[in-house]
Amino acid sequence: MGTSDIGQRDEGAVANSRDRTALGWLILGPAGTHDLFMPSPGSSSEDGSPRRAVFLSYAREDSAAAQRIAEALRSHGIEVWFDQNELRGGDAWDAKIRQQIDSCTLFLPIVSRHTEERGKGYFRLEWKLAVEQTHLLMEGVPFLVPVVVDDTPDSTPAVPTEFRRVQWTRLPGALPTPQFVEQIKRLLQSPHLPGAPARSPVGALDAASPRRKSSRLAWAILAVAVVGAVAVFMFLRFSGSRALSAASVEVTVPPVSEARQLEAKAWTIWEMQDEAMRDDWMLADQLCQRAVETDPADPEAWAVQSQVSLAFVVFGYDRSPERYEAAKTQAERAVRLAPSSNEAQFALANYYRRQNTTRDEGIRMLRQLVERMPTDKRVLRTLASALRGQGRDEESIIYSDRANALPGGDPIAMFGKEEALRHQGRNPEGENVIDQVLAVHPSAAAYLKKLLYVCNDHGDLEQARVLLEKIPAQYLLEEWGASFASTIWLWRREPDKTLAVLNSVPKDYLEKGDVFSGPKGYFTGMARQMKGDTDAARADWQAALQVVEQRLESQPNSIELLGWKAQLLALLGERGEGEQALRIYEQMVGAGGGLPELNRGRRTKAALIKAVLGRQDESVDGLMQVHPQPWPALRYSPDWDCLRGNPRFQAWLKANPPAESK
Repeated sequence: MGTSDIGQRDEGAVANSRDRTALGWLILGPAGTHDLFMPSPGSSSEDGSPRRAVFLSYAREDSAAAQRIAEALRSHGIEVWFDQNELRGGDAWDAKIRQQIDSCTLFLPIVSRHTEERGKGYFRLEWKLAVEQTHLLMEGVPFLVPVVVDDTPDSTPAVPTEFRRVQWTRLPGALPTPQFVEQIKRLLQSPHLPGAPARSPVGALDAASPRRKSSRLAWAILAVAVVGAVAVFMFLRFSGSRALSAASVEVTVPPVSEARQLEAKAWTIWEMQDEAMRDDWMLADQLCQRAVETDPADPEAWAVQSQVSLAFVVFGYDRSPERYEAAKTQAERAVRLAPSSNEAQFALANYYRRQNTTRDEGIRMLRQLVERMPTDKRVLRTLASALRGQGRDEESIIYSDRANALPGGDPIAMFGKEEALRHQGRNPEGENVIDQVLAVHPSAAAYLKKLLYVCNDHGDLEQARVLLEKIPAQYLLEEWGASFASTIWLWRREPDKTLAVLNSVPKDYLEKGDVFSGPKGYFTGMARQMKGDTDAARADWQAALQVVEQRLESQPNSIELLGWKAQLLALLGERGEGEQALRIYEQMVGAGGGLPELNRGRRTKAALIKAVLGRQDESVDGLMQVHPQPWPALRYSPDWDCLRGNPRFQAWLKANPPAESK
């Protein structure tokens, strides 16, 4: 018995059923109020066709999981019958349940450790009734679709044998993915011909015409293939034909290869984007490697491997030249194997748009892909990102909005829109976008984006603490989460908490921080200095300088590294070397170009280095030139403690109070 493993780790390596909301996963519609069940079974839809409904069966301990799945399906127009009453039992109740199970099109039992632990429960009666219904079905017609919401193994003896004979779907944390919803929609459409009863005894099928019998069989074969793996969805989605036509029903559906199944799992992780953690990307990398080893002639295996390699670079897990080169080589191989493949072209375009020499060609390719795949959110949001990287924020927003306007919305695209608005200095609008995302998709990534505004725009450290507590702890162990958490604790003058966060991050250089990126020793040194341990602070800064100098050996023209070198030398009291490093840094900033927001940050850093070197008036002048108004970090961050006694600095802060937090 296989599993479709939608959004889960491969071969039982599930992420301990952590409760996360994946960024690449669909936006759930607002929860409505529902009666015990949806409209009565056997009723017809507005066009007169029989209703095709999903029955959700669950243990009462999994009611929240069932609610999330029901809302996700309903938000996409799928009718769900879902008992929300704690008081089950009684003759009338039993009759209602039997009627619902007899009339539903798909039966989705939620399997979890709770169902494993409970030897007795009303859900077990529902499961037995569903198994009885399968005896009336033609072989191959889908009905049972078990959904596992935690790390319960496929081999669990606590389910009927019939459950173990069909494919299982895994949704860690009961968080439905777009692929899961699409799978259910396809299954609801495929098992029966229009106008046919919900299910018919075997004898009734024999009375059908030969044409109808063969069509039913073809649909059944297709349905089994769909349940067999998410890869079928990916195959249909990106092949030359976008959908099966009526004429194609008679065509035999090819079996799904092992490589395609591995690719589908890797794509599921890739779609998580900011919500994916280091272990997720490591798993995706392993899945891709297995896919290309299993079928080295499959272009889509090389394409997804290229996309995952780029993700390692983008999210800061591996920015080595070797990883960049691997992404290029993998994309080029995909194109050689299938020059017209959309996936191969997408992989190469995504690589090209990140290189200075091929950026324009990458954008051109992405525009062509948008024409060919106008409803592919990945391509739309990637083009938006490429345009944003060129400072074309208004056009970027157009494509982000197009992606978000597609069914299910796209929070990742909305994050891109927020970034474009922030580039333009339209921070209130950017914050409003994040608030809209949080209203329907309260994910860790969305909370962290909100923290940017709470900290940098409003300086509301108490609200920042409240938001921080909403984020699952495991995200705060990643570099991007740790950068937020340690900054907030540092601004709140709680150095022990700052050190606790940073000591949990194994790297000596944080590359994936939305608040800060740089040598970890700088930030631990600031915390130790706050505690009054000057010697320990200097030791951390000295270690941080060594990390920076080692990196400069392979990246001698890195503006960021040169800035860190100057800042650390200044902190260590190496005035002469610090002044020399600052001159080089300012020369590089002046000649470097780049986005306005990036340049503001670099010029602000130059002002900070001058303040540490004792050039306070020059520092204040530089700050006022770069920032029309002071931002809250100046009021709270220990970085700027060296200016606290400067009268001009204090007068500037007093004349410009922070905006109130929303």
